[in-house]
Amino acid sequence: MSLRNVRECKGDIMLRILTTNEMYRCDKVTCEKENISSVTLMKRAGKRLYECIIKECKLNQEVDRVLIVSGIGNNGGDGVVVGSHLLNDGYDVRIVIVGDKTELSSDLAVVIKEIEEKVEIIFIKNFEDLNIFKELCAWSTFIVDGIFGIGLNRSIEGLYYQAINTINQSNKRIFSIDIPSGINGNNGKVMNIAVEADYTGIVQTYKLGNVLNDALDYHGKCFIVDADINTEVIEQNRYYFDDEMVKKLLPKRKHNSHKYDYGNVLILGGSIGMTGAPILSGLAALRCGSGLVTIGIQKKHYDYITKAYPELMIKPYDSLNDVIYKKDVVGFGPGLGRYDSTYYDLLRELIDSGLPLVIDADGLFYLKDLLNEIHDGQNIIMTPHVGELAMLLGIDSKSILEDPMKYVEDLVNKYNFTVVLKGTGTIIANREYSIIGHFGNPGMATAGSGDVLTGIITSLVGQGLSLMNAAILGVYLHGLAGNYARDEVGEYSLIATDIIKYLSNAILSTFV
Repeated sequence: MSLRNVRECKGDIMLRILTTNEMYRCDKVTCEKENISSVTLMKRAGKRLYECIIKECKLNQEVDRVLIVSGIGNNGGDGVVVGSHLLNDGYDVRIVIVGDKTELSSDLAVVIKEIEEKVEIIFIKNFEDLNIFKELCAWSTFIVDGIFGIGLNRSIEGLYYQAINTINQSNKRIFSIDIPSGINGNNGKVMNIAVEADYTGIVQTYKLGNVLNDALDYHGKCFIVDADINTEVIEQNRYYFDDEMVKKLLPKRKHNSHKYDYGNVLILGGSIGMTGAPILSGLAALRCGSGLVTIGIQKKHYDYITKAYPELMIKPYDSLNDVIYKKDVVGFGPGLGRYDSTYYDLLRELIDSGLPLVIDADGLFYLKDLLNEIHDGQNIIMTPHVGELAMLLGIDSKSILEDPMKYVEDLVNKYNFTVVLKGTGTIIANREYSIIGHFGNPGMATAGSGDVLTGIITSLVGQGLSLMNAAILGVYLHGLAGNYARDEVGEYSLIATDIIKYLSNAILSTFV
């Protein structure tokens, strides 16, 4: 799928994902192009957030009491504007600012001055004031969180920690502005504590912090709030996944066809104690539509692999030539182990062959020492989780989590790989563009789930999809099948073979 095709999938409503600095630049350029002040833009965003709350949160003037909780920055200004519109509608509203009046941003000071005649602004300046705050949270039925915005980059302590903790313990409905307070806007990590929102109104478009790491556990139901902010000034091509991206990717089968038309797949993996991994990949590839699937396993491990699946061909080998004939794509890594130096040469041969190659699990361990030999990895998909990517790059996992997008983009730009960084917010990237989305459910955090994904993506490449298309569709089908499995067995009982079992449901619901 070219970038042009990606845009055509969603037309003008394709949603970009920005860094915090990119979003700030969009705000600035919008003000310059429209010749408006930042306060005017704040009021526009605040009005759209108010409209979102009225439409989506079903407030009732007769019973709802609204507490606006703002910080001292511009995110707090958005909250005050929301409060102003609710007051005009006749809602019972209280406005709290957590912080000192002398430290207000200039824009927030302007909107506070305009509303002070309508409602008392209550400042929570110290721990003694928290009793007032607790009483207001208890009084309210609906809380609007505007304490911090996307720019938070420090651990939350002291007064702000206690304020957020009070909000979370209130058991009231919570609407966060742009991002739940306490979530880092660039990586989605909790900065010691964060608001546990029921709803989040994301202004204009996603920021990285809305989709990565801890984001999904804190945002609640998300709404995109269009404030007419110009995002086209940012040249990067980073997009949020939408189901429409995959609707036409799987080729329709012809009646006049045979098994070789749908991919002759080779899965290389398996070692003593881990022979199940390549079997899972192979079964997933078959269930995803591959015409033929062969599990290649070293002769010394052949006696340990199960032969209970007649649809799978299992072939022992001494050299790559024993198993590579007429293969369209190779999945390398499931269950290989990390103690056999012969795999370095085998992987080198595979890379030199020019065949499309999907590398996962222990295959990434062997790839690490070959990275400097790769000048153009255009035929390679890699599917690491954070720990595997950290191992590959020789850094710690914490560094990856601090800025996962940077490390993926650096890897893609340097080697021309297609990369799938698995996680709560999965990143799928090549040099042309990146897709981030939420796929599947926590029940899929189980042994063998990654091997199933390897088989699905390998199958799709063998059926003729481009590497990027195969990665996007593969991740989507994997997650959807996992959701069907969850609905049947629950998250706690879900195992990898359940995902394979429900692949047919995922394919049928997507393409038939």
